[in-house]
Amino acid sequence: GIQVDVFGKGWDELTCGHPENMILHPQTTSEECLKAIAASKISLNVMPWFKDGAHDRVFNSILNGAVCVTDPSCYLEEELHEGEGVCYVALQDMDALPEKVKDLLQNDSGRNEIVRRGRAIVEQKHTWAQRAKTLAAWIAEDAAQ
Repeated sequence: GIQVDVFGKGWDELTCGHPENMILHPQTTSEECLKAIAASKISLNVMPWFKDGAHDRVFNSILNGAVCVTDPSCYLEEELHEGEGVCYVALQDMDALPEKVKDLLQNDSGRNEIVRRGRAIVEQKHTWAQRAKTLAAWIAEDAAQ
């Protein structure tokens, strides 16, 4: 019963119990993707099949004001605890997804608080500028050896 805007290719091949709720959009540019996230309250994410890392969609969602509902990874769970910009749903527990999303949509203040807590962490550690500073420090450290 929840309409979901879906961006990218291949989603038309998904078998879905309620295809009328999937609003398919073609693959888009990164900029258009960020604009769509910024216009959203929730961003659904499925981690690519590397399960000890993160995708920039998670951090971009939080920085653009959307709670990221995603499957977990070891790295993500170390960096962002439940309620710090993210809500985790295991791929094996997709039946929990609709209720999680409905609860978030019905609680504006709670959802905004989740984003606020996550944004502080992401701004401190997970922006491209922060990544560049970390890389520069590593390079300088390596060069000094």
